[in-house]
Amino acid sequence: MTSSGYGDVHAYSLIEMLFSSLVMVVGKLTFGFVLGNIASTLANLDSQRIEFDDHIDAVKKFMHDQQLPKTLRQRVMTYFSFIWRYNKGISPRSVISELPYCMQGEIQMLLGGDMLSKVTLFRDCDASFFRMLSLKLTHVPFLPGQYILHKGDMGQEMYFVHRGQVSRGCSTEVPRPVHRPHLH
Repeated sequence: MTSSGYGDVHAYSLIEMLFSSLVMVVGKLTFGFVLGNIASTLANLDSQRIEFDDHIDAVKKFMHDQQLPKTLRQRVMTYFSFIWRYNKGISPRSVISELPYCMQGEIQMLLGGDMLSKVTLFRDCDASFFRMLSLKLTHVPFLPGQYILHKGDMGQEMYFVHRGQVSRGCSTEVPRPVHRPHLH
């Protein structure tokens, strides 16, 4: 970008020269501004990935320090890869947490209120109950084939299937605790 113009059109008067110089400078500044914005956008996209990768490194270090079995480590890393593909590692709850409480209720009602209204236990409840209950909903993605509960587990949550399907299995296979010496 050392020169501008076609070379066959020349400015002859002082006004034409000033005007063409002004147009060239404005054009180059605009080009630089657009190019800078593109570079900034790409850098911001990378910053999310770098932050997520730092979190993954901490998880890997934790699993290594705790000597977790290789199969469990692979499942954990598969889960985090899924989370990145699903929502770029951003928690939906963290996105709306900065909004006013009432607005959070509206958003949560739009996202999950229809599921709550279909539960026969909540059939006769009013809208304020659904709004408050929807604020307690937490979006938890599960991988295909991943167990939600094992037979005999004490349930502490209520699950609603928002997308996908769940099958009921009868696996009694529960991971047994591995004895490890405690470090003090």
